[in-house]
Amino acid sequence: MASAHLPWVATRRQCRTHLAAAAIGLVTLAGCSGVVDLEPADLDPDAEAICADLLTDLPRELAGQGRRDVAPAGSGVAWGDPAVTLRCGVTDAQGLGRASECQVVNGVGWYPEELSDSYRFTTVGRATPVEVVVPDAYAPEVGPLTELADAVARHDPEVRACV
Repeated sequence: MASAHLPWVATRRQCRTHLAAAAIGLVTLAGCSGVVDLEPADLDPDAEAICADLLTDLPRELAGQGRRDVAPAGSGVAWGDPAVTLRCGVTDAQGLGRASECQVVNGVGWYPEELSDSYRFTTVGRATPVEVVVPDAYAPEVGPLTELADAVARHDPEVRACV
């Protein structure tokens, strides 16, 4: 049957053209979302177990963004471009202490820290610190924490309340 009689039937040449265009699109998308380099943590066995469980339980999408590959593998998780990143067992927070500001998001306390083009949030009162960096492009930057708090609460035990 000729495709002229059935307009929804594509010719073999049209199919090859559409497949080629789709392949180019996939290569282009892959090129835009390269590997995100993260600093790995030096974890003790308890923190290593908490982090391994947490990292496997995090959402596939965050703030409407898909996951990206990270290096080294197992050092954390990243979503989107610019990347929202989560590292477990590490903290680069400046000034984080027992008397630091603490914002509670879905039952998890976070220490907020404004950086030049993002916010860094570090859990407060948990057995193993979890650090999330949210670029300003995702304002309000606290938004992604609502999607992460349940997994953090399930896997990183609270040792003291956020006060």
